[in-house]
Amino acid sequence: MNNFLMTLLLSVLLLSCIGWATYWLHHNHGPAGERVFRSLVALMVSGFVLLLTFGTNYIMASTGLKRSFGSEKIIGDDPVARVLFGGSHMRSNHLIALAIVVISFVGSAYFLKFLGRAFEAVRDGSWRQNRLDFALLLLKLVAVAYVAAEFLRLDTGLLLARTALMMYSEEYGAMGVALPKPEAILQAHGNEIGGYLLGIFVQWYPLYILMAEKHFSSCRAHYNAACRDLAASRVQAEAALNGAPVEQVAPAPGPVPAAPQPAPGVVLPELPIVVPGGGPQAPQHNGPMPGGAAGFVRPIPFNPGPQERNGHAAP
Repeated sequence: MNNFLMTLLLSVLLLSCIGWATYWLHHNHGPAGERVFRSLVALMVSGFVLLLTFGTNYIMASTGLKRSFGSEKIIGDDPVARVLFGGSHMRSNHLIALAIVVISFVGSAYFLKFLGRAFEAVRDGSWRQNRLDFALLLLKLVAVAYVAAEFLRLDTGLLLARTALMMYSEEYGAMGVALPKPEAILQAHGNEIGGYLLGIFVQWYPLYILMAEKHFSSCRAHYNAACRDLAASRVQAEAALNGAPVEQVAPAPGPVPAAPQPAPGVVLPELPIVVPGGGPQAPQHNGPMPGGAAGFVRPIPFNPGPQERNGHAAP
């Protein structure tokens, strides 16, 4: 059996297992358990994509550095290097490439984190309550954005240089550290399909890293929310089985409608209040009171029916 059929069968088996697990969780744990499983699958897929991107980036950067300025042993007689990297066979290009890729990925993650906090503070208006914390948050955002942008640019340059060394090995293979800048490579091969691909890398690769980081953080947030919902549903189910009252979250009260107020400068007429068996009482004030006092409305008693002008009931 060839590799294509084996991959196809494994894909069908994996999708069947995912579908069966989804049905089993929905049948035994309800919609909350199904949401946990679906969010976990999405988190694993996004983490795998991010890990694959990181590994590919590291390999391209390390081999690009190796072909640019060589590969030097970093252990030697240094006692600290022997303790940290003894037995790892790491060389200078591996260590530098790992540092560049890690800083670019971590810086992108922190940039998205601070950007999300700033957006939430502006959207809910909490930045007005503590403007000093919001100013510090903006300062962190600007600093992290600068560092992340510089290392993303360096990382993209290494990727472009390594790709150019593969496509134009006869032209750039023996140049080493004299390899031209990415802008010069793009300008020299802008009319070719290779230059077009290099231009795509320069424009979209940093955005792709940001999108991969954002997707992973979003899937992790959805998984945490699904776990909290599952825990809450289990608590409610146990309380219902034990006969304890289940706390229900009351809906938020809506805004109280304001009572209609008369237009400024308009004084409503004072109407006498007539009660059964008696004469007219003190008039009620529906409009503004003299001296700036607020008006009030007396409660109207139960209507006993039609009455005469003298206050007695009509025959």
